[in-house]
Amino acid sequence: MMTISPQANTISAALSRSARKNATSVALKYLDRQWTYQTLNLAVNKIANHLLKQGLKKGDRVVAYGKNSDAYVLAWLAILRAGLVHVPTNFALSAEELRYVVQQSEASGIISDLSLAANVEPAIKNTNLIFKAHFHSSEAKETDILQLALADLPK
Repeated sequence: MMTISPQANTISAALSRSARKNATSVALKYLDRQWTYQTLNLAVNKIANHLLKQGLKKGDRVVAYGKNSDAYVLAWLAILRAGLVHVPTNFALSAEELRYVVQQSEASGIISDLSLAANVEPAIKNTNLIFKAHFHSSEAKETDILQLALADLPK
């Protein structure tokens, strides 16, 4: 029987193992996009590194506020890979409810679906967030995590 250390028995570690063993197998499909384990792992690494470069530190909480999509999965996996705490929310939350989650969780960052921006801005006003990013946008490439993930990936 093989013993696996607690650090090796994480979702992030499982993705890394799958990327090594099944690099070209499809890991995720969403609309017209397909992610192999290799490209998914590379994209997650890229986003995780970006999160840490923005000043987030291991253990910081990051709110994820979006609809089901590949970008949400990338954000979730990157949050975990970076050693951050994923604070999931329901996309149907109002701005007031989202603000409550941001405040009560003592979040340091938020990653949100651009289509929900009308709720995000009032929810984070006058908070201590050090990081904000969105997904599902072709604008503001530097803060769009899906664009960041797709840039320079092998096809």
